[in-house]
Amino acid sequence: MGNEIGGLFVHPKFQNQRIGKELVQFVSVNFPVLLVEVFAINQEGICFYEKMGFSAVQQKINPETGEILVRMIRDKQGLILHQSSLYGDK
Repeated sequence: MGNEIGGLFVHPKFQNQRIGKELVQFVSVNFPVLLVEVFAINQEGICFYEKMGFSAVQQKINPETGEILVRMIRDKQGLILHQSSLYGDK
């Protein structure tokens, strides 16, 4: 998985206690560029990642669910110059 966050879920009982923020900050020490995919219907998740400095860069349909996925990136050091190189597009 490298620099991609495969899933980040905090139990509702423990939300709004900086746990998610601390986890993202912890992994960003080793990965200055982070990627995540969030279902478009999950506006709370999208808002969380936007607050953490992520930007939406792509949308696609998840073939298993038919739902829209929003691909987001956080590049704190400006390392990604061309999005196409990130996604393997030519």
